[in-house]
Amino acid sequence: MFDYFANTPLDTILTDAVDISLRALIAVITLFLLTKLMGEKQIAELNFFDYIEGITIGSIGAELAVNPATPHLYPILAMVVFALFSKLMSKITLLSTKARKVINGTPITLIKEGEICYEGLKTAELTVNELLAELRIAGYFDVADVRYAYMESSGQFSISPYAVSKPVTCGDMKLDTVETPMNYVLVLDGVVIEDNLQTLSVQKEDIYSYLTQNGVTIEDTLLLTMSENGEYKVYTKSTK
Repeated sequence: MFDYFANTPLDTILTDAVDISLRALIAVITLFLLTKLMGEKQIAELNFFDYIEGITIGSIGAELAVNPATPHLYPILAMVVFALFSKLMSKITLLSTKARKVINGTPITLIKEGEICYEGLKTAELTVNELLAELRIAGYFDVADVRYAYMESSGQFSISPYAVSKPVTCGDMKLDTVETPMNYVLVLDGVVIEDNLQTLSVQKEDIYSYLTQNGVTIEDTLLLTMSENGEYKVYTKSTK
C-alpha cells in the first residue's frame, strides 16, 4: 500500500480516489434501490434464501465499489438479476405451499406439552443450555411452565406457556382500562414534520405559539410530540 503512494503520481492517486468514491456511491444507491424493490422483509426477519441473497448482493456491490477493472454495468446487472430472482421467489412462495416450505423452511418444535423434544433440538442444532437460555430471556425459568416452544424459520423463538404461567392481564382481572393515546412527532431536531401536522390537523402557528409560551425556539427544540388527545411534550437541546 505504501509503495503505491510512494511510486504513483499525485494526479493518478486523486483520479483513482475519485473513481473509487463514485463506484462506491453507485453501489450504495443500487443496493438501496434494490432493497426497496425487494421489500422490508429483506432487512427484517431473514429466511435462508434471503440471507444467502443478501450476502451475495452485498459482495457484488463491494466488487463494484472497489475493483476499477470491473465495468460498472456487469455488477449492476448481476445485482438486478439477483433482486428480480428474489422477487420471483417471493411470488412463488405466495402461490405454492410446498415451495414455501422448501424456501422459507418450517418451525421446529422444541417443547411439546411441557416436554423437551430431543429430535427437535438435534434438527435445530441447539443444546439444552441454549434452549434454557432462550426460555429465560422470554421470562420462563422452568421448562414445566412452557407448553409449546418453536424455533421459527427466521431463527427466532416462539413460546406459549401454560395458562397458569401466563402473566395476568387487565382483562383477566376485569379492570377498566383506557388506551394509551398515540404520540406523534411534530418537531425533530428543529425540523417540522409536515406529514404529522396534517394527520393531527395542526397548524405550524399552533406549534410556534406553544413553543413561544414555553420560552423555547424552534432551533432549540430537540423533540416536540403531541398525543391524540392534544397533549404536547417538548424536549430541548439545552436540557442537561
